[in-house]
Amino acid sequence: VCAVLRIFVDDWSFYEDQFEPFMHQALHHLLRIIQHCYDFDSQVQSFNVLCLILERMGTRVKPFANEIVAMIPEVWEKAQDQSLLKIQVLNAMHRMMQCLGVSSESTYNIVIPLLQYSVNPDGPESASILEDALLFLRSVLQFAVDLKPQIAELVLFVCTHMQRSTEYLPVAAKIVESFVLIGGLPFLQVHHGTIFHTLGEVLGAVNSRGLPIMTPVLDLILQIFPAAELPVLKGVFGLLLQRLMDEKESDDALIHIACVFARLAVKNAAFLVQMAGEAGGDAVFARLLDVWINKSYAVPSALKRKILCVGLVLLVDTNHPSLVTRLDLMAPFVLDVGQEFKLQQQPLDILQESYDEDFEDYVASEEDPEAARRSNLWKVDPVNTVDLPPLVSFKMQERIAKGELHLNPRLAAQLTKLSTQP
Repeated sequence: VCAVLRIFVDDWSFYEDQFEPFMHQALHHLLRIIQHCYDFDSQVQSFNVLCLILERMGTRVKPFANEIVAMIPEVWEKAQDQSLLKIQVLNAMHRMMQCLGVSSESTYNIVIPLLQYSVNPDGPESASILEDALLFLRSVLQFAVDLKPQIAELVLFVCTHMQRSTEYLPVAAKIVESFVLIGGLPFLQVHHGTIFHTLGEVLGAVNSRGLPIMTPVLDLILQIFPAAELPVLKGVFGLLLQRLMDEKESDDALIHIACVFARLAVKNAAFLVQMAGEAGGDAVFARLLDVWINKSYAVPSALKRKILCVGLVLLVDTNHPSLVTRLDLMAPFVLDVGQEFKLQQQPLDILQESYDEDFEDYVASEEDPEAARRSNLWKVDPVNTVDLPPLVSFKMQERIAKGELHLNPRLAAQLTKLSTQP
């Protein structure tokens, strides 16, 4: 029966509207099979079909959520050491969170014990179920309205896993982002020691492909963490500067490192100059500027181009000699980006910029508290609120007046065009 139902639901010609009148009956019989069947393979197959229905039918499953969730504890308990069945249970609950949206909080009496057992990297079945447990936690956080203390504590398990292994790094990094987004500064004030230590461990261990997975976490932290407390991140910044000095580092990794320091310049440019000087003097800061200026032209993301541009322009006010001597090199980039945003017809889509690169399991939803949290943070982000063309124009003209910047005729015409009203 399950095999036939799976073939029907997992077909290209499957239409949700046609299946919906029969969904309750199908789910009812499917749940009976799961609860009363003692054959392990049949239970796994039944759960597999249930997950497929949840995925295909989405929020239409809401009216039957109580029936589905109510049988989970009994099935979990009977599964004992049957990890394959527990994986199917976790996958089903992961899909249920996406179906229920904000109303998923009503299931927390069942959700929290499942997470406490399955996300624990020292648990007896961790090697088998951790990946599915992390995906489940990711969806719980995405649709959570607020951060319950029992769920907040799970960040310790996630960080412990990240310190030990880079396996499942994309989903683990997104989970940390989700924790920071929903918990904000109060969450960071409690857990910043663990999170910052984990960032240092991971950034020192991952290769060039892994580093861009982690830098968005640091960007988010820099938006929320107080400027006065930035010194506690010196160790993390020092690791990034060490990687910056490595000539073998990939361009993509270098661009992501430069974006972190651009974000730091937006937060506190003077601290960036001081910290880079302490890390290795003018040579380190000069290397940072060279990477920042030379690699920025290859950045495909409009958001990253704006962050890099805003950071550079604000860094000019520090009057650091290494920057002043490179004004002629940075001018073409900042003028190009200034002109790009002067001609921009539509505002940046922060959600698309945030989710289109790394994490393929993200499910967009009309009822998505995490998307709202990210959008609200973007509304007050200085990178978003700054009017870039006038800022670039003013800073460039200021340096021309001081005799520190000399533009060729093409760039001079570009500056003039940038300075005029549209």
